[in-house]
Amino acid sequence: MIIGTPVHRYVLSLLDRTGLSADDVQLINSPTDGPTLIASGDADIVASSQAAIRTFEAQGIGKYFETPLKQDSLSQVYVLVGSQKSIEKYPGAAEAMIKALDDAYKFAKENPDKAYESLAQGTYPDAVNRLIYSDTAFPQFDPVITDDMLDHIQLSINFMSGMGIINSDITAADVVDRSYAERALAE
Repeated sequence: MIIGTPVHRYVLSLLDRTGLSADDVQLINSPTDGPTLIASGDADIVASSQAAIRTFEAQGIGKYFETPLKQDSLSQVYVLVGSQKSIEKYPGAAEAMIKALDDAYKFAKENPDKAYESLAQGTYPDAVNRLIYSDTAFPQFDPVITDDMLDHIQLSINFMSGMGIINSDITAADVVDRSYAERALAE
């Protein structure tokens, strides 16, 4: 887990749900040592990406038992980001990338087996890929940023502000421009 990230916020939420707090456990700020910490017995629980945790499970190191995807307010939101300089230099590139993502989303929904075959090539062992890509609706490809997602992003901004990672008053609306997707998807 990396301190100050949505995964950190998720861990604090899990602790709270069990009546514990960060003071009751030792949080380790390490994004890469999960398998070693679990296998050696130096950690009881690791919060990490689904791919990492599914790899632990496939290797028999640990068991995947909880996911923030069940709680949209705690799950991560992935977005396409482009620098203002690049967006200005390459007009239409942002819309083209969003359109390509939308095409991939539609293809994956209509052809889940072919999408799985493509996604599973060379990334992780087959046992891990089958766990990662078990949701054949492929919601991670949907390029639409909903109001719920903006609310979710705002929760992360508020958390990072409270942790002292963000020092200015910003809102999700300040950093997310949905006009590119609106133009791309209107075509």
